[in-house]
Amino acid sequence: GQESYSAQSTKHINYNFPKFQKYRLFHEFLYYLVYNYPLDYQRISIKNAIQIWKRSDQNITDFDVISENISTCYSTELNWKMFVPPLNQYRGFDSGWALLKDIINRIPLILYVKFTRFAAYVPDLDEYLNHPIKCNYLIHFLPTPMRIALLQGRKHTSVIHELCKRLCNLGLLQMGLQRTKEIDFTHYYLNRNALLLDTTTNNGQYALVEDKDYAKITFRFDSPDIVTLFWQ
Repeated sequence: GQESYSAQSTKHINYNFPKFQKYRLFHEFLYYLVYNYPLDYQRISIKNAIQIWKRSDQNITDFDVISENISTCYSTELNWKMFVPPLNQYRGFDSGWALLKDIINRIPLILYVKFTRFAAYVPDLDEYLNHPIKCNYLIHFLPTPMRIALLQGRKHTSVIHELCKRLCNLGLLQMGLQRTKEIDFTHYYLNRNALLLDTTTNNGQYALVEDKDYAKITFRFDSPDIVTLFWQ
């Protein structure tokens, strides 16, 4: 079901998360960063946020630990967006562009474990994933042993780069200028428009595409709902 593969689900991590569900989540994540990030966002002190969270129904008892590690959040809703800062702006790159390094640095833990590959054992990973706030931490918020295990060998950079290339193949993303030899300094443009061919009239074979004209389905990504519709 759709819910079991949602962004906040902790049931599936990197070794068993379906690839097209991964592409969908990554596309939704990019769309939020590039086009749907609130223009009127505010930096919220963690002390004020904790007062709001204490009034909620969440069974959270370790607010002191949270306040020691983090000073700011950007949303008090308990989801993956709460600690994600806005993208940096670069001269010569207008709306629609994002630097791969900035994208990677904004991936919360709950999404990171679905997008990337990492060591078989990560200390305290289950504890963090099952915590309503800690599961949304950015990677640099995490304790050093966890961070080292998750970032081992910088494999995550090449994996996210490969995810971007997959979205390029799907016509959702375009690769732009690479500022240095390091791939994480590559700029990407997130397309506002996309097109799918309706192949439901095919003969049912998995890999064979019949040589005939197919109806074209066009999309204009003006809202997150259209992004969701594209993947349904």
